[in-house]
Amino acid sequence: MPWSFLLLLTRRCPDQPTPPAARGNFLDEGLAIGIAHLLPNQSRLLDVGAGSGQYGAFFQDRLSRGLSAPNWTGVDGARGVEAFTETYGPPGARTRFVNLCDASAADRVGGVHDWTMTLAVGEHVPSRCLGTL
Repeated sequence: MPWSFLLLLTRRCPDQPTPPAARGNFLDEGLAIGIAHLLPNQSRLLDVGAGSGQYGAFFQDRLSRGLSAPNWTGVDGARGVEAFTETYGPPGARTRFVNLCDASAADRVGGVHDWTMTLAVGEHVPSRCLGTL
């Protein structure tokens, strides 16, 4: 099966304010738009290591405006991520806590997904758990 890779590079504007819910988590808008165009509209996307849910909020905003985007489910291994995203996140940003060392944990948050993405996560997962990632 041939594989295709899409690489989109964007630069963050230094004078652009970062909302409190996204500090420490960067949204690459070019990549997000590329994903929205690449995946079939409303396909189920699991974001492993979703952080503050910035990609979920982006996709939810697109869907609310009638634009193509996947239905996003975010999971992360950071304790307190659910309370944080529910309190501070914009609509669509809710990220669920899962133990990323448990290979079956993602199955318990929304069942089967059409696609899975993970962006800059491997370096944060303990080496003993990399086999499940």
